[in-house]
Amino acid sequence: MTYPNTSLFIDDDWVDAMSRKIYSASPASAADLAAAALADGIDPEVLGEAIALAACRLVLHDTGRSAWWLLLMVPYVLVAISLAMAIRGGGGLAALGAVGLLSIVGLICAIGLLVLMVLPSTPGENRYGANPYGEAGVVPAQ
Repeated sequence: MTYPNTSLFIDDDWVDAMSRKIYSASPASAADLAAAALADGIDPEVLGEAIALAACRLVLHDTGRSAWWLLLMVPYVLVAISLAMAIRGGGGLAALGAVGLLSIVGLICAIGLLVLMVLPSTPGENRYGANPYGEAGVVPAQ
C-alpha cells in the first residue's frame, strides 16, 4: 500500500522483515530501527504492526512455542471478511448465523492464544535460546 505523504510502498513482506529485525535486535537497536523507519516516512500504524508481531513472537518463543501459534487469530480475519460479505451481499440471516458461529470460534481461539502468551517462560534454555529471566523462568520480585 502506498501512503499519501510518501512514495514508499509498504507490503506484508516489509512488515515481516521489520518484525524479524526488531525481534533479533537488542532493545536499543530495536528503538533505533523504529526511529529510522519513522524518519523515513513509514506510517506509525504499519510500524506498530511490525512491533506487535515481534513482541508476540518473543513472548511465544519465551514459552518454547513457535510463532505459528499466531495463526489462531485467523478466525477473526475470516469473521471480518464474512461480515462484510454478509452485509454487502444481503446474505440474510443464514449468512449472519455463519458469522456468529465463526465469531464464537474466533473468541475461543483468541482466549487460547491469550492463555499461551501469559504462561510463564520455560525454565533454562529452549530451542529459541536462553530464558531472559534466568534459570528460574520467572520475573524476579522488585
